Amino acid sequence: MKVVQVLQKAWLEFTVCCSSMVYIIVRIVADVNKINLPTWFENFDMPTISLFLIVFILLYRSEEKNVIKVDKMNLNFVTPVLGQSWGMLGC
Repeated sequence: MKVVQVLQKAWLEFTVCCSSMVYIIVRIVADVNKINLPTWFENFDMPTISLFLIVFILLYRSEEKNVIKVDKMNLNFVTPVLGQSWGMLGC
């Protein structure tokens, strides 16, 4: 069950990792001369694409976490101020 929860949180990274592994396996099998690859596959630059996708995913998720932290910080800062002002008014 924990494996499913981890995969739900990191399914993008898991997908990129699996596609990279499949690419590597196909290239190894082709290098052993077991299969013939089409020319478009030989020119396909999967490692660079995977690196770009992982960096993009990490940047996107870090921005998402920063926004949540800033919102929580602002709420924690405003709440005591409002609480004090309500206390001063005698409400």
